[in-house]
Amino acid sequence: MSAQTSPTGTSVALPGACLLAQTGVYEEYLSIRPIPALPGIHDLLVRSRLDSARDPDALHTRYRAGISREALSRLHTFLGEYLALQGGRAAGTAVVAVGARAAGEGQS
Repeated sequence: MSAQTSPTGTSVALPGACLLAQTGVYEEYLSIRPIPALPGIHDLLVRSRLDSARDPDALHTRYRAGISREALSRLHTFLGEYLALQGGRAAGTAVVAVGARAAGEGQS
């Protein structure tokens, strides 16, 4: 089953999820939703589906984490910095630069 996407990258086949990867036989989705029982915590979920699987419509959880709004904000900042570094630089250089900054945080 192949997903259709909206102009914002949101999957039409899986409403409320962002299509991360689509190869024609494999799809991967990211969704983030608040957890009502845990105020301030959000469910970050990465799921995938494979056309050649026994049940090609079944979604398989690849990663799941409960994260705070502050962690979502740090993720937003990290992704923004990474994307900004991508403008005119080699991908390997940007990963090292962003990773080095993140690794240096929290040190006295």
